[in-house]
Amino acid sequence: MHITPRSAGCFCAVVLLFATVAISRGAPVVSAGDPTSVQQAIDAAYAAGQKSITLPPGKYEIHGNAKARAHLSFDGMHDFTIDATGVTLAGSAGKGMIEFHDCANVTLRGATVMRTTVPSSQGTVEAIDPKRWYIDIRVHAGYAPDCQGIGMLYTYAAGSRLPKLSVPMQYSGWAEHMSNGLVRLHFHLADNVPLIVGDRIAWRGPGATDISLNHCAHMRIEGVKILGGAGFCVTEFGGDGGNYYNYTLSYPPKPDGADEEPLLASNADAFHSNSVRTGPTLENCLLEGMGDDGIPIHGWYAFVMEAHGDKVIVDAPMADWCHPGDELRILGDDRSVVGSAKVVSINVLDDYAVTNTHLVASRFYMLQDEPYWREITLDHAVPLKFGWSIGNVNACGNGFHIKNCTIRNSRTRAMLIKAGDGVIEGNTIDNTEGGIIVCPEVDVWAEADYAHNLVIKNNTIRGVGGDPSPGSSQAGSLTIAAYEQDHFVPRPGGHSNIVVTGNRFESNNAVNVLITSVKDVTIRDNTFVRPMPQYLDRGSKLGIDPTSLFWLTECDGITLANNRVEQPGPAMRRLVTASPTASGAGFKDGVTIVNGGLGR
Repeated sequence: MHITPRSAGCFCAVVLLFATVAISRGAPVVSAGDPTSVQQAIDAAYAAGQKSITLPPGKYEIHGNAKARAHLSFDGMHDFTIDATGVTLAGSAGKGMIEFHDCANVTLRGATVMRTTVPSSQGTVEAIDPKRWYIDIRVHAGYAPDCQGIGMLYTYAAGSRLPKLSVPMQYSGWAEHMSNGLVRLHFHLADNVPLIVGDRIAWRGPGATDISLNHCAHMRIEGVKILGGAGFCVTEFGGDGGNYYNYTLSYPPKPDGADEEPLLASNADAFHSNSVRTGPTLENCLLEGMGDDGIPIHGWYAFVMEAHGDKVIVDAPMADWCHPGDELRILGDDRSVVGSAKVVSINVLDDYAVTNTHLVASRFYMLQDEPYWREITLDHAVPLKFGWSIGNVNACGNGFHIKNCTIRNSRTRAMLIKAGDGVIEGNTIDNTEGGIIVCPEVDVWAEADYAHNLVIKNNTIRGVGGDPSPGSSQAGSLTIAAYEQDHFVPRPGGHSNIVVTGNRFESNNAVNVLITSVKDVTIRDNTFVRPMPQYLDRGSKLGIDPTSLFWLTECDGITLANNRVEQPGPAMRRLVTASPTASGAGFKDGVTIVNGGLGR
């Protein structure tokens, strides 16, 4: 037979598949023209007892059946490797790309994952109402004119992919389609917002996960690239965890007919870990241009309905929120930790009658149609009250490790940590709104927990804090804090035993280190280079001094030692501001200027 270049590629792909995967005659083969062939080939290799499959290099458009949760779905897979080196997998943006459910010891290697259309949209500011009640955006050629996801605005100066952190991300208003790709956003643009004609704005499209691991354990995502994520790019939810990640999130290719490169690399988080029992390891990852946080790690709080002796009834965030033997950490009225207890047994209450109508609603699960009512027997009686929150120490990502990752060019938080027994080391954070944020969020997102036994070392945090938000409670480039019910959580708070050492803070505006609601923190041998190059009124409405390098309140056992400041910027007025509720050592001599003087 005569083999054309295209048929030669297909022929070689088939030969390669059968050379590397010894599956039975008649088993499916991977074909660029068959969107279901990738799923069929992997399923066939696994069913045949193989330990791995090597997919032929090439680009494949994949589509699961209409009822599938994702374009590729794997349930109950164990001890298997999918080697997709040189393979590009493309699927529509309306559903997940790859999902593993109840899997263990599975490796996905080398794949490039993308969407058949760019998941976000964008345009250029063409006009601003002189009274600042609307702005007009010309949608860029090749991008979807749909403005349904335009409630989140990501602003960039002309000719740059660096976000303008000085322009707020959220707006409240409504979008109007005009003619010829013009969108008018109706809202009041505050006088101090430096948006100008010619700025470019991106917004989210349909959201869906790209790679999700649900109730999995000891998984490996190695050498994977996600180009243009549709939602949470990589997410893990529940299960024993202990998963390993080495991947890149970056910008998708320019769509057909477009003159402008994509401004957003993803609609939402680059990574998201929720309620795993052993925290993730992220190593040598590059995460850039994401539309929401870089690396959040957390569990969930349950809501106390009533308690009697050693029994407590809660509205749990999910069906298997806790197991017998788990340790529960209890937060009182002011959201500080008041005690702990272990789970002895769990009783499902299908017909629990709510008698207290003054519920404090959580955005995710309170007052939902099918709440998870649970009666939990504890190992000892605890004086619990309605409205208190309980975190599961064993299911919030403790034991995580984030090493040698680069997170850059996002107007959100690079890391949002609500877990402990972890190490954050050797990472580079560049041009993000928030750097490393260690902070539970109890009353809005119900995300647990406080951090215990945490090491933050040898990281570089650069160009952080460009958003002038006077109401920001997470105002530090490094923030270890808790802010609930309109105040910083008072002592004893909940964080404990944290070491911050060997880090380099470079050209960060406003407070560089904010510490609250914690005991026993050592901050030593860190270098601050050109801090506060410009004044930003960040956190001042909450009493935070944005001209102070360190800001401390509601904390005990703080040790500052051998921290050096080089070339302080003109906005820095103080080295350390400590309120009367902050105690420790080194507040006067633990931070010194070794090059330059205080700003003037």
